[in-house]
Amino acid sequence: MVCFGYYIKEKIVKPEWCNIESEYILSLDEEFGDLHPDLTRCYFINYSDAHRREYAKFLNLSEEEYKQFCDIVSDMIETKRLSVNGKFRDFEDAVKIYSYFKDYKSIKIVSICTSEKYAEMLKEGDGFGTVEISKFNDSGKFLGYEILGTELINEWCYNFESYLTSNFQEELAEHYDLKVSRDNGLIQNSFEEAEEFAEFIHNIDGLFYWIVYSVYEYDI
Repeated sequence: MVCFGYYIKEKIVKPEWCNIESEYILSLDEEFGDLHPDLTRCYFINYSDAHRREYAKFLNLSEEEYKQFCDIVSDMIETKRLSVNGKFRDFEDAVKIYSYFKDYKSIKIVSICTSEKYAEMLKEGDGFGTVEISKFNDSGKFLGYEILGTELINEWCYNFESYLTSNFQEELAEHYDLKVSRDNGLIQNSFEEAEEFAEFIHNIDGLFYWIVYSVYEYDI
């Protein structure tokens, strides 16, 4: 398995429109909760000062502390340690930024990993010839699998769409014994079964590379 990076992600109560046997959803798709840091509030300049002040209040930071936070985020982006889509290359950087969010129990550090087969598919399919692989920190707790429609922006930055966003789980349930965690909505079947699910979805919607990712959570 290869690691595709670290993320700071909110776990949310399952939306009413999502028809799945789970109380909560933890997904890399921003349809299901925010990714942090929110770059519209601490990096991109074409947003209002009020927008930024709201984030500082959310983080309980003074003006000077918030400026330091923004400077740290900016440095990580400029040095390609943090992508504009929220992926941390290194675990240590994710932990550093997570320290600002640790009072929020619904916000987690997670990593995602996938197979060499899927990594090669992305390398060849989008014309970049490479994808950035992170060093995997094996102290995380395995939570389950997520099937994500994956679009490469460049070799180190990805967009994700969960199979749940289009309610593909309803069609999967008609053909397979789909098992999910009630605590996070992640797939509890084997990796091989999840691969079958991803192939089934790809035959319905070929817009993305539908890839199975192992999801790990870190207790910081």
